[in-house]
Amino acid sequence: MKQTLSIFSLIAILSASAQAAALTAQASARNGYDAVDGTDLEVGNLVRFGWFNDGAGGNLSDSAIQASAKDPAGLLFLNSRFVEAATTKIGDGLSTNQAGRFSTSVPAIANAQTLAGKQIYFWVFRASNNTSVATTLATATETSIIYMPISAASSWAFPADFDTGTTTVSTSQLTDATTTPSNNALLPTAKVVVGQFGPGLGVTGRQSFTLAPVPEPTTFGLIGFGAVSLLARRRKANL
Repeated sequence: MKQTLSIFSLIAILSASAQAAALTAQASARNGYDAVDGTDLEVGNLVRFGWFNDGAGGNLSDSAIQASAKDPAGLLFLNSRFVEAATTKIGDGLSTNQAGRFSTSVPAIANAQTLAGKQIYFWVFRASNNTSVATTLATATETSIIYMPISAASSWAFPADFDTGTTTVSTSQLTDATTTPSNNALLPTAKVVVGQFGPGLGVTGRQSFTLAPVPEPTTFGLIGFGAVSLLARRRKANL
């Protein structure tokens, strides 16, 4: 009897692992990604899917994400708060019109138990070295973070690790490009936390999600130094 129960237990475990939660994520032809200069984001740039946590079980606030995305050091902080489910690269899963787009199917989500029920975020980069997450973070010059709140679209929650279905999320779900006819407007509930929607156009003539620049730390230092110098001159002039 014990041996029979062990066999059934093993079968149940193998069956559960074979039917783990899956994720399909896309940057559609309708709403892809553009670099700051308005060109479609180059093939090979890193795309990450996951959840930004605040350390207390909730989502990291949009304002905290925005503040931290302004320099490389801030990106490292965001990375420390990011629970990754999967990665892909611009151009992956496509045969034509690859720039600015991707399509990936993840048969088993990493960190599935931690991520179950959490918000799905798209984190996209433009970097000179995308061989690993570490090299991307070190060489990133532009980035974008978008999501659709779970309260507006329940499909943007990571599925439970025992879920046998597939969760599908796409950039077009943040716009009215999912309807016909389409005016290609950003939905009021959509969150473009870093970057902006438009003004560049994708392969179908609809607006793309545009990345935001990541200035070098020295740039911020020079800006700060210039502001202090200007303030000092103004004070001196008023004496």
